[in-house]
Amino acid sequence: MKIRHCQGLASIITHRTVLQRCHYRTNTHGRTDKQLPRPRLMKLHSTSPTGLLAVTAYDAAGIVVNGRRLERSFIITPHRLIEDWAPTSWQVLCASDMAILASLNCPVVLLGTGAQQHFPPPALLRPLLAQRVGVEVMDSFAACRTYNILVAEGRDVAAALILGA
Repeated sequence: MKIRHCQGLASIITHRTVLQRCHYRTNTHGRTDKQLPRPRLMKLHSTSPTGLLAVTAYDAAGIVVNGRRLERSFIITPHRLIEDWAPTSWQVLCASDMAILASLNCPVVLLGTGAQQHFPPPALLRPLLAQRVGVEVMDSFAACRTYNILVAEGRDVAAALILGA
């Protein structure tokens, strides 16, 4: 009986990562059977290091940062909160809004474009890309979740979150 091993990420479940080892065996008839042992679970906790800014809640009306509710667009980094960022929707983003993001000198910028993901014109992203800043565009709630994960990993990240008026 021959056994070949492969390892891979099976799935991600809310606050848990499931890792599985796939065991394949060749039976006496030359066919390959797949056996899956019980998965090993690793819990992921949604805590952030003390003293850093994190998104603690959100809903359709606003986002809560460290217990403080914000209902207008803002920019957040682990150590800084810039309130009342000008854009009220992704359609009104302009070069000066992107210049603020470029001045933060963060290697990763998450651009939350509201309730749905919308890509801004490439010309607006050029100042960030010229500085070799990684820009990820997603809906604002996905940007909140991603921001918290990156902050928990100790990464230097900025999230620019657009909230409708």
